[in-house]
Amino acid sequence: ASNLESFVTNFDSAVQALKQLQISDLTDFILLHLALQRLDSDTIKFFEITHRKNTIPSYNDLVVFVKEQAKVLSRSINNNSAVTSRQYKSFPQPKTTKSFVNTEM
Repeated sequence: ASNLESFVTNFDSAVQALKQLQISDLTDFILLHLALQRLDSDTIKFFEITHRKNTIPSYNDLVVFVKEQAKVLSRSINNNSAVTSRQYKSFPQPKTTKSFVNTEM
């Protein structure tokens, strides 16, 4: 019973603290937070740099950003594989022949 009481006290305290922040769309904020927890640190850092404005970015901002990043990475991977396949394309070696001429008679 004391574990449940402790849980309720801690959880309610956290919820009240969130409400004190007076975030206009708390659901959107929570979805943004949950989604950010699932991304790698480089993507999060780039998202934060891209959205440096004073307002809290929305969940939709993150979705648009991630979709754009996916396109960029996809193009980058396709370009790299095209460059790689061109770089390692085997070209036929020129045929060389050697002949020895003896000028002594």
